Amino acid sequence: MANDLFALTASTLAKLDRGAAAAALDRAISQAVRDCLDRPTDDRPRKITMTLEITPVNEVIDNVVSCEGAKGLYKVRMRQPDWESKTLDFGVRQNGMLVFAEMSPDNHKQPLLFDDDDGDKEEA
Repeated sequence: MANDLFALTASTLAKLDRGAAAAALDRAISQAVRDCLDRPTDDRPRKITMTLEITPVNEVIDNVVSCEGAKGLYKVRMRQPDWESKTLDFGVRQNGMLVFAEMSPDNHKQPLLFDDDDGDKEEA
C-alpha cells in the first residue's frame, strides 16, 4: 500500500481525511439547499463556511528553531436563518398567563364566527 502525498489544494480536498472533508462540505451544501426548498419565501442567506486551522510543528536543534511540519483541522459550518413566526398577539392575565386565539393569531380578542364547544381548550 503506497503512502502517496498530495499537495492540499481545492482540487485535492476530496482526498483529505479519506474524503470526510469533502463529504462534510457536500452535506452542508445539501442542507442549505433543502432549507431553501423548504422556505422559498425566506430570502435571508444560508451561509456555508469551511475553515482550515494550521499550526506549525517546530523543532529546536542547537538553539535553532525550525518548522518541521504542521498540524491542522478543518471545520464546516452551515448557518441557516432561525425559524420564526410573524408577530403574534397575546392577552395577559393577572396570574401571569398568556392567552391566544387559535384561529386568529393576529388578534387574541377576535370572536369566532362559529363557536364549536368541544371542550378541549384552556379556559382563559
